[in-house]
Amino acid sequence: MKTLKASILAVLVLAATNFSMAQATAQQTAAERAQFQTERMTQELNLSEEQQARIADINFAIASKNEAVRKDLNFTPAQKQEALQGNIDGRYGLLKHILTAEQLQIHDQKTATRLSAGIKQTDEF
Repeated sequence: MKTLKASILAVLVLAATNFSMAQATAQQTAAERAQFQTERMTQELNLSEEQQARIADINFAIASKNEAVRKDLNFTPAQKQEALQGNIDGRYGLLKHILTAEQLQIHDQKTATRLSAGIKQTDEF
């Protein structure tokens, strides 16, 4: 009986932790998401200062657009998904002009890994 109670307690603690982490991510501003994303990309792709500045601008613009889409009550879920996917595609098109071939390959590998792990790709790299 004690094992069952301990297991239930552990599940509840994990669920509460996941919920609070999801809320914290959802409550981040577009600027915070863009900054986090730029910092991660800088570390993972070894961006130059010029690349960092250009990518920071792109990340902020896309995060702002995505935030507006998520908050727009006039969009259906399908319209929101389409708009978010369009933003992802547009961002990728811009990144292709900034990143080197090697950096783009690493970016694509990291993105594929995150997608296979079930991480959504809205604002994330």
